[in-house]
Amino acid sequence: MNTLPGAGRSATDLFAQLARHLLNEPCVQKGTGFGAVPGLRADKKIFAMICRGELVVKLPRHRADQLVADGTAARFDARRDGRLMKEWATIPPEHGHAWESLAIVALRFVSSEL
Repeated sequence: MNTLPGAGRSATDLFAQLARHLLNEPCVQKGTGFGAVPGLRADKKIFAMICRGELVVKLPRHRADQLVADGTAARFDARRDGRLMKEWATIPPEHGHAWESLAIVALRFVSSEL
């Protein structure tokens, strides 16, 4: 598995590299996330997107809980109204080294729901 070093790289660059890797998977397509932000989908279901300069991924709740507890991620507040999404985590570029592995977990999670 390739890793995406985050030091000094913009979120847009990190996401573009991540997308290039994951678009090799047969079920992955480019699309939008929530609204018009760039995203990745598995058979039309969003699993990763770039939003407000961070990677946002859909993960099993226990995995999102772990990432929040260890300070790697925060809960995603899509509406910016304090209603946090339990299965969505937002990961800043300084943790860009973990983006690909987390996006793969998100892809597998969403694919299991298909």
